[in-house]
Amino acid sequence: MKALDRFDAEKNGIWKLRKSLYGLKQASHIWNKLLDGTLKKLGFNRCGKDTCVYLFQSEAKFIILAVHMDNMLIVSNSKSKLAEMKLNLTRHFKVKDLGEVKFLLGIEVIRDRKSGSIDLSQQAYINQLLKRFNLQDVNPVTTPLSSGTRLTQDDCPVTDEEKRDMENVPYASLIGALMYAAIGTRPDIAFAVGALSRFLGNPGRRHWNEVKRVLSYLKGTSSYVIRYYADKSEIGEVFGYSRGVGMRPTGGSIEGFCDSDWAGCVDTRRSTSGFVWMMGGGAICWRSKLQTIVALSSTEAEYVGATPAVQEVVWLRDLLCELGITSTAPSLLNMDNRGAVCLTRGAGDSN
Repeated sequence: MKALDRFDAEKNGIWKLRKSLYGLKQASHIWNKLLDGTLKKLGFNRCGKDTCVYLFQSEAKFIILAVHMDNMLIVSNSKSKLAEMKLNLTRHFKVKDLGEVKFLLGIEVIRDRKSGSIDLSQQAYINQLLKRFNLQDVNPVTTPLSSGTRLTQDDCPVTDEEKRDMENVPYASLIGALMYAAIGTRPDIAFAVGALSRFLGNPGRRHWNEVKRVLSYLKGTSSYVIRYYADKSEIGEVFGYSRGVGMRPTGGSIEGFCDSDWAGCVDTRRSTSGFVWMMGGGAICWRSKLQTIVALSSTEAEYVGATPAVQEVVWLRDLLCELGITSTAPSLLNMDNRGAVCLTRGAGDSN
């Protein structure tokens, strides 16, 4: 600190930082450039559809490496090639090998090699939330939101007394924590969390009670998991060799569902739409979001809601294709509105 205090910019000029320091705005960019350059030198190719995923391919052997900040998840069909790649990484970085993945970013990974299934669970994370917000003794409920709930701005604080009542309520903190669960392994709370997050600027007591209800629902369903399984009856050609374990590579295994309400938001009369795509027996991507326009009919609301679902599966199929997982079968999107189905087909009837 004394050296910095004596620094005179006019006399000594400008200092150039030659090494990235943790916490600076450019630090993450510098780390990304360094990691990207190193992985490419080791033979990895960066996926264009997801720049956090890298692929190494050598004849019938492959390595898929996914990066989240300084955490890496590696998948390979060759133990020898995997060991070699880990050794190469240690020559460039200080790497701590945690072995077979069991916990990753708060998500527990449970493998059953006999049945060929993988479960993703956030039970430990949910238990931490219950303790953090002092709701360990809350009674579990069967639904994330109360029956017939219509959240509205009318429930936001208006008087000074009502605002003071909500001053120390950790509404935003709990919403953020629930959102991580919703995007991780719990698509069943995506709608509730999305609806309640609309009132982050000025939440009321009723909104707070509903947020606590979502956590109460998670307490009763904390053991829920997303399970992916191998369908050995559908063995496909991947990277030039037959593979029947892990993720189902072919056979039209991507199937989706989408739905929308109509003018469900009381304040704006906008509709909420959502979708989920399934692969290997479990959900792989989902979304629940308020539409940006006001739909004039239920058909329009459903059609608008189907658009992001189709965009998602186009991106997903392109990503899988980059990883060598291809399928000639179309991805099926299920809808329950005949008018919207006709619009998507570009026909005047539903035949």
